[in-house]
Amino acid sequence: MKILFNNNISQINVYEKSRHFSDLVFKRGAKRIGTKLGILPVYETVEGLFYHWDDEYWGTVEEYNAEGTNYFEDGKFYERPHCVIYTTGGQSNKVYFKTTKELHNYVGELASLAPHVILNQN
Repeated sequence: MKILFNNNISQINVYEKSRHFSDLVFKRGAKRIGTKLGILPVYETVEGLFYHWDDEYWGTVEEYNAEGTNYFEDGKFYERPHCVIYTTGGQSNKVYFKTTKELHNYVGELASLAPHVILNQN
């Protein structure tokens, strides 16, 4: 991964595993798979992620974990390992990683390039 670096970096916050609150719930429910006679809905019972307000099927846990910046594990939603890089100008950038090892390598390289940076582990 390319190192995002310039002399304006003032602080880096590191998040290895942080909770994410989602509109989805994991449960066994009905997934609409089609219609009969063009008007009657046909459902199949599946385990997966559903929207909590209307029980509409979203997808499988594998599909959810494969995309985006969040993942589902042990019945809870988490944000992927990431760091937030703050600049002296007040801007911030989030950089996401697939593993905590990648995160630590990235932060270690940044810290070696800029020893003046404040590093916060959360």
